[in-house]
Amino acid sequence: MDAAAVLVCALNLLGRSAASMPPVELLVHRPPDVSANAEAFVRHGSGTISVLTDTATFRSAACGPGPGTSLVKLASILAHEASHVRDGPGERLAYEAQLRTLLRLGVHPKSRLYSGVEAAMRVAVANQQRREKQDAEAALAHHPEPTLPLLPGTSDRDGPDELPTSRGQISGTTPRGLW
Repeated sequence: MDAAAVLVCALNLLGRSAASMPPVELLVHRPPDVSANAEAFVRHGSGTISVLTDTATFRSAACGPGPGTSLVKLASILAHEASHVRDGPGERLAYEAQLRTLLRLGVHPKSRLYSGVEAAMRVAVANQQRREKQDAEAALAHHPEPTLPLLPGTSDRDGPDELPTSRGQISGTTPRGLW
């Protein structure tokens, strides 16, 4: 079956038209920087869903009465990627959209398809959280915490009982240890 026809069938299954979705491009070859597990992706800031037609899911998707598992999975993948276009790179939101779509399309929560998407969600969310933590740690390592400037008339040895005032130094008015 023609790749464009498979895409139209998946959109019909979603109850969507091409005009109601973000732009979709069909890619025959996987770009070298795309995960071997990906079946579709959205490049940051592009607003376009790229669907890989060389995947087992896409190749086995077929139109017809009583859509098969592959077409249902493809439709849910489109919902996942549309969520990225709409909501950003967060994997949790995208996988939740995909799982809701599977339920809406009649997939049982105990099915192999649903369980597989849940498992992929756990891995993707954990990986994303790990990368975000590493990025935050790297940013902190390159940008140490700023130091607070000293008040005019103070030194780094001044204690809380030696705070300057507009009338000059007043010492001994604040018990030590309360600051």
